[in-house]
Amino acid sequence: MVRFVSASMVMVFHLAFWSWAGDGTIAHLMPNLPAFPELTSVAWLGWVGVEIFFVLSGFVIAYSAEGSSAFAFFRSRFLRLMPAVWICASLVFAVLLVGHVLPLAELTRHYLKSLVLIPKHPWIDPVYWSLCVEVFFYGFILCLLISNRFRQIELIMGAVGVTSALVWVMFSVSQMMPTRFGFLIPIFERLEESWKLQLLLVRHGCLFALGVYLWLLLFKGVTLGRLVIALVCFLGGYVETLWAAKEMLGAGMNLPTTAPAAIWAASILLIIASIMMNDRAHAWAGSRVRTIRMLGLMTYPLYLFHQTVGSAVVLTLHDRGMPRFLALFVAAAICLVISWIIARALEPGVKRHLQLTFAALEGWLGREARIALLLRSTTPAAP
Repeated sequence: MVRFVSASMVMVFHLAFWSWAGDGTIAHLMPNLPAFPELTSVAWLGWVGVEIFFVLSGFVIAYSAEGSSAFAFFRSRFLRLMPAVWICASLVFAVLLVGHVLPLAELTRHYLKSLVLIPKHPWIDPVYWSLCVEVFFYGFILCLLISNRFRQIELIMGAVGVTSALVWVMFSVSQMMPTRFGFLIPIFERLEESWKLQLLLVRHGCLFALGVYLWLLLFKGVTLGRLVIALVCFLGGYVETLWAAKEMLGAGMNLPTTAPAAIWAASILLIIASIMMNDRAHAWAGSRVRTIRMLGLMTYPLYLFHQTVGSAVVLTLHDRGMPRFLALFVAAAICLVISWIIARALEPGVKRHLQLTFAALEGWLGREARIALLLRSTTPAAP
């Protein structure tokens, strides 16, 4: 439910705020989108859903990678990521093609880059920036599995998280005391502009590390060292969210930047509570568990296409005379329905075909002693 609410927040942010108030790609491609200034105080908060996703990824990836072989981990991540990417990128490509908003050659180039997740923009949809950051984190975990060093994830992710948190604390100090630490400001500006540094988790490393340490604390036991590092990463994530909020606000917008950080912090507490109360939550949900799980599965495709497709629906309906708020509501509803269709029918179909390919590949790898380490799990098999 946290995932679904977070994805819905991001959708509202893009459709009701960023599409007209921001300076992103959609505002340039569709300059006649209706504005929703009445919703600004609520809609602009939605971007924090991405920060929540990064923490969730740290937890889920650490949880799922333990005891897995490198090949099994790669297969599970590939099957989770790529079918939805191919489906949603194709959907966005079709919408932009019909709208004639970009030359065909340029649009095709963006589409092909998105299909293979080339980490440098532009992509078919701007949201792919966060997906590329996620994939780099997955690659980092994959390297630990290949080298049979997953047991060192606590040390390594602790270093990543603390480094990232210290960067944000130093950035805050440089902003609050520019006369003494102003020399640091150009360094941080470079950090925000460089896509390479973003991929190296300098900016978001504290968020991923916090997720990993939640897994350690809740499943491997509470120690003073783990608790201290988790608190440092939490502080880093809170500060990063504060400054990201300042970036989101345009000139003349006087909105509380502490609100997104408070939402982020509350979401972390909800994640912890959901893990600790998992059995009771399942008992309470009863037959609704499958529906709730489907809402969670819908979040990924919804995230991938909602900005472009939803904005195109809003623009089309409004141009045809529909009131702007009704157009916004209908566009959001259409995005939810499409994401359900993708998660319920299209994505599983693509996955089934890919699973056959991976099964054949795994059989081939098993016959090659030189690369058999890819099939080796990080923990010994049970007798």
